[in-house]
Amino acid sequence: MKKTFPWQAILLFFLAALPRVEAQEVGFASYYHHRFHGRLTASGERHDKNELTAAHRTYPFGTYLLVTNLENLRRVVVRVTDRGPHRRNRLIDLSEAAARELKFRKRGLAKVRIEEVPAGIDLRALDLLYPQLPGLDTEGLRIKVPMRIGY
Repeated sequence: MKKTFPWQAILLFFLAALPRVEAQEVGFASYYHHRFHGRLTASGERHDKNELTAAHRTYPFGTYLLVTNLENLRRVVVRVTDRGPHRRNRLIDLSEAAARELKFRKRGLAKVRIEEVPAGIDLRALDLLYPQLPGLDTEGLRIKVPMRIGY
């Protein structure tokens, strides 16, 4: 019978706690124009340009997605609340707040990677994976989580 060392058990525990990437997609993201602020989305919620939300064609409503701007590596977690985008070459539509966090609001388009955040993870734990390091400016690389998470 093979012995299991305590450090192996601890390592397995921490590896199991890490967020697993279910799927990845790479494409172009755009953002909602301010004229959509206050309108009803496909999920029945009112669109708020100041919340971190998104529109995707296939992910279920309420799914959290980690969106990474591939040009500057900024990341944000958004919640799917709408269907779209309605342009063929676009992967996802983001709220204005999410576009601001990813630093592509002025350009209007950005190449992004989206990954589904598993439902069982507490989004506050993502901050532990990207800690603030003294003497190193990592604020732009830290993940921003949705304002209305619904704990």
